[in-house]
Formats: sequence, structure tokens, C-alpha cells
Amino acid sequence: METNIKLVKYGNGLFLTARKVSISKTDLKAEQLYTICTILKNRGIAATPFIDNNGTPFLFTEFRDTLTNVIIELESQENKGTQFSIKLSSLQENITLTLLVPWQRKIIEELYQKSAQITILQITDLKVINKSPNVFYETTPIPNDEEIENDIVAYQRYYLFTEYFEGKGLGFGVDIGTSYFTRHSVEKYFATGQQMRFFFLKERQSPEYKGTLLYKGPNGYSRCYFDRYDNKSTLASTDSFTYKGKRYENSFDYFQKIYPSFPVKSTDKVAFVSFKGMGTLPVPAKCLFLTVSTENLTEDVNQQDKYTAQQKKNLIDAFWKKVGHTFSKNYQPLSNNYYIPGQAESGVFDMPPILYGGGGRLDSPKYKNGYIYKKYFLNKYYKLKENGCFYVPPMLDREVHFVFPSNVDSAIQAQLSDDLIKDSSLLTRKALEATNHSYDKGEHLNIIYELKNNYDKGTVVFVFDNNDPSAYYNISQELNGWKIIRLTKQELIRKYNKFKAHPKGKGHWETYVSLNAFRIVTELGCIPYIFQEKLSYGAQLIIDVSEKYNYFGLGLLIYAEGMSQPLFDYVIKPNPDSRNDLINSHLLEKYLTELLAKYIAEINKYKVKMLVLRDGIENKSEYDVFVKVVEKLKKEKEKGLNGLNNDFDFVFIEYHKKSLKSIRLFQDENAKIENPLEGTWMLINKLAAILMNTGAGTLTQGTSNPVLIKSNYKDIELIPILKDIFLTSQLNFGSPRVAQKLSYLAKRIDDLLRERRAQEIIKIK
Repeated sequence: METNIKLVKYGNGLFLTARKVSISKTDLKAEQLYTICTILKNRGIAATPFIDNNGTPFLFTEFRDTLTNVIIELESQENKGTQFSIKLSSLQENITLTLLVPWQRKIIEELYQKSAQITILQITDLKVINKSPNVFYETTPIPNDEEIENDIVAYQRYYLFTEYFEGKGLGFGVDIGTSYFTRHSVEKYFATGQQMRFFFLKERQSPEYKGTLLYKGPNGYSRCYFDRYDNKSTLASTDSFTYKGKRYENSFDYFQKIYPSFPVKSTDKVAFVSFKGMGTLPVPAKCLFLTVSTENLTEDVNQQDKYTAQQKKNLIDAFWKKVGHTFSKNYQPLSNNYYIPGQAESGVFDMPPILYGGGGRLDSPKYKNGYIYKKYFLNKYYKLKENGCFYVPPMLDREVHFVFPSNVDSAIQAQLSDDLIKDSSLLTRKALEATNHSYDKGEHLNIIYELKNNYDKGTVVFVFDNNDPSAYYNISQELNGWKIIRLTKQELIRKYNKFKAHPKGKGHWETYVSLNAFRIVTELGCIPYIFQEKLSYGAQLIIDVSEKYNYFGLGLLIYAEGMSQPLFDYVIKPNPDSRNDLINSHLLEKYLTELLAKYIAEINKYKVKMLVLRDGIENKSEYDVFVKVVEKLKKEKEKGLNGLNNDFDFVFIEYHKKSLKSIRLFQDENAKIENPLEGTWMLINKLAAILMNTGAGTLTQGTSNPVLIKSNYKDIELIPILKDIFLTSQLNFGSPRVAQKLSYLAKRIDDLLRERRAQEIIKIK
């Protein structure tokens, strides 16, 4: 098994001779220190900030990169548009830094990283977007896929990242991705009468926010946010302004004096946009392009990573060949070969046996290979259809409402509702009933109010027009408390037409129906199947926050040895005054206490240990809250009240489902690069590891994308934690025939937070 990582020469014995650089002004903010380093990087010098024990800021550079009375101009944070000067001077003493000392390792890593950024931009034609210095973009688009709309283009991007491997050395890796932008500029959309198309694409980003734009300006690429376009303002007609102590008649005057080679004309139209930390500014509209995220492409476009493992490996090889030495001459080169972990640092977990209703069972694969695993996942699906759900609530809500736009043919409506009810009844072994409703174009709110006023909260399959983005949010907001399965009219009609006319249409339709039937029975409280394997941690809790941090979620799974079935519970609550990923400590304590207290009997009875997964970057204050809650509940027990046993224990883990440190694993099978098998894991160091829950058994295209875990507070064995996450990731109730990257709780909380976020957006509108 091979990684996409190359170690710097000399491995763990790597050292770097550095020199401190004094800064004439000692009360600079951290952001200003990094700005200085960016300015130096643009001049070809790698530098990183450091604050000594006395609180005095310095810079570190490689000792041969000397600075003698170098003057840097910085913008005042208090008075925007004004500047002040600082002086940088290298000190005489050299300092030898090694990887064995953590703070020195961080300095080495940052200097090597900045050296790589400098070299790559110097010797290639790749571009970066301002404030994302480790993401490099090709300047020409990928040949257009016929499935992508003709006004959207894809650009290949490269993520460059570093990682320290325990006892092995400093590694550099690169991963391949795709970014989408509009082919046309903002100016062209309006000049050619396509402004409705522009607003449609902008709206798909999110109705709440301004559209995110790529600005191809005189200083390179940067991100900004659309405010308005009046179709008449030009560079020459904008207001006069003062910047950095100088007066400019208009924006064209500014470009002429500061960037005379930038190709703009006085008559060029402007759009008004905002940059982070700045107000609204006029910029040339011909230089602005709307960003399009993969989830907001139309459903005809395959939204997944399309590169096979072999293709991705070839692209990574080509990147390193293009870059060459990677660092400046003062730094050690990378090794020629990719890092291969040893047997003690990597492995593949066994797939677990699966249990279904009526005593049905699927045994583990006898051999570890992609072909056998494909059969295992396919049988996982068919066994569910054959045996029904592992658990069905005794009091099951048997009515399912179906809501269709009235312009959907009645035959399509009947086919979907009849087939979905048939499949759902088969899975639950209960006779479910369908109640069909329809609404005219633009009248979806009327049918929503009809449901609310005439029926108890229940289950609804709501088909809506994907060309009306507000419908999605209205459904979420107005049917709060209902179990909702959303389908788009466009996808439904496409699936039905293939069903009637395409040779493989019948199979595609059956798959479409089955997947939505699985969604229905899960919403009804059924447990489709469960793994027959003991968890090291009988309780698993996940903590997550929504996009823009307005809500936080808690998900709890208890499935200890001796329990006949697992227990699941979820809490979604507002996160007021949130400006970052941090959760309000008071509210976190309150709802954690309530959630754990609810299940104290089960936790004590089965003597479970708890695995706590904080999705994203964990803050110590949240760990402290959890410690406080546990101690409080243990004291309740000592008082003879409802509390936790004194021997209750837990581990607190960072769980990253998204990370720019995209470590990839590749398997060489018969001289062909393949994805690793599901359940492949690798230790990075004592505190961090990655896990591939998807792999060769189910990926027909794309490459395995890992989850990353980190333990910040305890030196614990990571392999049992990885295995527990792997096992709970097998509860892929929405699509049993493929592997799921996330654990069940992580996926469920993610979905619930997205739904609550959607409700919030429509309120803001």
C-alpha cells in the first residue's frame, strides 16, 4: 500500500539552520505578522512568525535568507487606507531546529511549506487564490464534459499539504480536485441578456448569501462577494477616493497609476463587490466569475470525484514532475518514492456480519479483495429486501403522504407512490398506505398548509420543482416536525422516462424506488440492519455545528454487549452569538447533561465507555464542558440520585470528515493502481490516524476519501477507535449497496443540521 506522500530527505533526522529576524514594532497582531510573511514570500523569501517567552514577536528564516534593514509597509488596522513602516533585520546567531522538538518541528514545517509555495509559482504557470496559498489551479479549463452546462467550466486544482509521520519524518502530499466557475464574466451575463441565468446560479449557492466570485485582478486571483450590478457604472464614472494617502479621481485613474499594465479601459463596466474586511468596492465586471460548488451543479452532472485511482496517481506523478525540486536550493529535496507505511502502522479491518429481520444474516467476506467485497455489499442490499428490517417500532405510523406538482403526469404519480409503498411495506412487514396530493405551479405553500391543518404530523414524500430554490426551504420551514423525503420533479420524470424507454430503465427505476423506500423506513424509526460485532466503546457521541455555526447537534448511539438493539437519539439546538466553529459553552453543558441523564440507566447497566467525536476542529473549552458534565453526573450518583457510575470513562476525539490534508492510499494490484479496500487504516503518529470507509468494493469511479481523527488529551490506542468508527459507518441505511464515508451518527447529524439550516435561511429571507 502506497500513499500520496513524499518524505523530505533525511527522514526523522532532518534539521534546519535558521536565523531570527527582529521586528522594529513589537505590538503587532498575529494577522499582521502573517501579512509580513506573505509580503516576504512574494519577494521570494520564506519566513514564519514566532513569539518568544517574553511575548516579543520575531520571524524565522533559513539562515542564508538574511534581511538587512528591510522596510515593510503595513496597513493600519485602526485607520483603513493609512500605512505605517516597520524594519526587519536578521540577527547574527544561527539556531539549529530539529523535528524531534514539537515547536521547532512546526517552524521547519512552515518554512518548507512557504519555500514550496514560492518555488511552485516561480517555475509553473499555476495560480493561487488569495489567502489559499496551498491550493494551486490550472489556468486552462479541463475539456468540457458533455454533462456540464455550457456556461460552466471545470479547472483542475492541487492541494499541497504537509504531515509529520512519527519516527519517519516530514512529508509533503498533493491531492487532485476540481473547481467549477462560470465560463462567462458578470459583465457578459448582463450584456447578453442572461442576467436571470446569473441570478439563478447565484441563488443556488444559497438564497441567504451574496454570490461568491473569483476576481482575476492585477495582484492575482482573489475571492469577493457580489453586491450589485447597475449595467451603467464604468471605471471612469465611479467616485473619487483616497487610498494609502493618495487621491484618485475614479477607479480607472487608480488602475492607470498603480497597475498601468492591467488591461482595462475607462468604459469598462463595474460590478460592486465586497472583500473580507473591506467595504463595497467597484471592480471591472469583466474580471469577475461566479463560483459554482459541486453540490449546486444540476443533477445531470455527476458530482463526485471522477478520477479513478490510476488517473489520480498519474496526475499526482505529473505534478511532482512539473514541480521538480519543490523547494529552493537552501532546503533539502523530497525523496523520489512515495511513503509506504509498515504493517504496524496500517491494516484493513474485517467487514462485519450483518443481521436483519426474522433472523436473516449476511456473513463476513472470506477473502479480502475488491470482487468479493462488491458481492458483499450487493448481498447486503438484497438481504435487506429479502428479510426486512432488523427492528420495526410496534406502533408504526402507516400513512405516507405523497405531494406532486400538478403538471407531473398522473401515471408517474401513481407509479411512484404505488412502488414506494410496496417496497416500504415489504421492508417493515406492515401494510402502509399512500395518500396523494397535488399542487399547481407556484402554489406549493397551499398544499403545505393543507397538510398542516388537516393531518397530524407524519411522513411526506414531497416532489418539488428544482427550478424554484425557495421550495426546498419552504418545505423545511413550514413542515417542521414532519418526516420529509424530498424528491425533485426533474429527477422523477427522468427516471420514469428511462424506466419506460431505456433498456436498463427498469433496473434504474427499481434502484431509485428502493433507495427512497430505505429513507422512508428510516424516517419511520426502523433499524434496517445492524452489525454483529462488539464495539470497544459501547456508547458513541458526536458533536457537530452547522454551516455558519447557527446550530449545533448532538448524536448518541448506545450499543453495548448484551443489548438486543441499539439506541439512537439526536439533539439539534440554536448556537447564538456564534462567529466560528465554537459552540456556546452554557448551552452545550445544558443539553449534554440532559442527553446523558436520559440514558444513565443504560450507560450504568452495560458499563459502557464512551467515544466522543467532535466533528471538525475541537476547542478545549468543549472538552472541558464534557469533563464538567461527567463530573457533575458522577456526583449525583454519590448523592444517591440519578447519576453516572464512578468508573464511567470516555475519550474525546477530533473527527475530520473534511480536511485539506487529503492523505490518499493506493493499492498496486497486478501493476494497476486501485483504491484500497473498505476499512483500510493508517496511523500517522501517536495522536492521529486516517480511515478509508469507502474503497475498491463499492467505488466505481473516484478515489477513497479518508476521515482523519486526532486525540488531543490522552495518549490512547487509536486502532480500536478507528474500528468503532468503521463499524458504525456500515449503517448506511440510505444506500446499503455502497460504503459510506461517515459514521451513521455523523451522517445523520449532518443531515439534520442541514435541514435546520435550510429553515433558518427561509426565515432570513
